[in-house]
Amino acid sequence: MGGTDSLIFDGTGLVINNDYAAGAGSAFPGITFNAGAGAFTIHGNALYLSGGITNNSPNLQYFTNIVNLNGVGRTFNAAVGQMQFDAVYGGSYFLVKDGTNIVTFSGLVDNNALQVVVTNGMLVLAKGGTNGSAIRAIGGSSPVTVYTNGTLRCAPSANIDQMYKNVALSMSGGTFQLQNSVEAVRSLVGWTNSPNSIVENGLANTTNLLRMGDGSNKRGIYDGAIRDGSAGVLSLEVFGNTMEQFDGSLTRSEERRVGKECRSRW
Repeated sequence: MGGTDSLIFDGTGLVINNDYAAGAGSAFPGITFNAGAGAFTIHGNALYLSGGITNNSPNLQYFTNIVNLNGVGRTFNAAVGQMQFDAVYGGSYFLVKDGTNIVTFSGLVDNNALQVVVTNGMLVLAKGGTNGSAIRAIGGSSPVTVYTNGTLRCAPSANIDQMYKNVALSMSGGTFQLQNSVEAVRSLVGWTNSPNSIVENGLANTTNLLRMGDGSNKRGIYDGAIRDGSAGVLSLEVFGNTMEQFDGSLTRSEERRVGKECRSRW
């Protein structure tokens, strides 16, 4: 099995221990959960991919083991139900989050160098650990891009940074939300359809902070909306000799803290 065989799940959900030998030569061309599949939990050895993962079932599918993109960009399609991953290894290749439902990155393993594009539905970044532990949901150095039908949400259980400092947030019509978090990015930039983008607090009765300039001496131009949202407060900070230009609407953000030698245009 593997190499030329796809994995297809159906019927009653199970907890499955993957004891199949991990390796690039045993990669699966695709993993699909059919419409009648129950809730599966997969752990054990790493799964190597030579195709994407699709959930056509309404049930959550949970991978606690390492899922390795195996040297090529892949698509995780939450077409009907949710999927959750504790460890995704990208090796500087892009993961495309597709499908109208939710994909969650959780656990205590760093998604080393993983780069992400959100085209549809929601991607939730919820890595655990402690501040300074270098556990990130998104890594690499390319921007994470959020398109019109997509939402990227930082929702850790505590204030744990979810994106590596060299990652810029590129908004192309989608939504970026902070929940219970202080998140630092290289810069906030707009791309195609960016005037329709939204950056907001996504959790009521909380104050969340978005820092721009992580890594120092960066530049960004963003022309979408920045707002509190959901009856909470979104604070902003530009620092590290960074320049940010905001040309869109700014609604009731509580703070705009600018560090030494930083510039911002509102």
